[in-house]
Amino acid sequence: MNRPERPTPEARDRAVDRLRMLTMSTALASAAAVGVFGTVAAISHPGDQATTASTTASTTASTTASTTPSTSSSTSSGTGSASTALEPTPSPATSTSQRAQVTTGAS
Repeated sequence: MNRPERPTPEARDRAVDRLRMLTMSTALASAAAVGVFGTVAAISHPGDQATTASTTASTTASTTASTTPSTSSSTSSGTGSASTALEPTPSPATSTSQRAQVTTGAS
């Protein structure tokens, strides 16, 4: 029975180098593809302009509020909590009449 020859250390090094180059090329190509697909998606569906304007205004206001030193103090009105511009407004609790359904991958 003939056994195949073992590769030399130089051949193994070349193979590892080729594999490393292939892996890095694949990673760079996939990162570029994500950027291209993201750009195409942003151009083809820019979103709602009113939402974008309000988000920009909100971000600007919160950035200004966080960078401007404040000299006034806020007092609570007896409820025990003070509200700031950065806290989200609490939403009312809603209940649903539908039953929850759990699905697994098994058939």
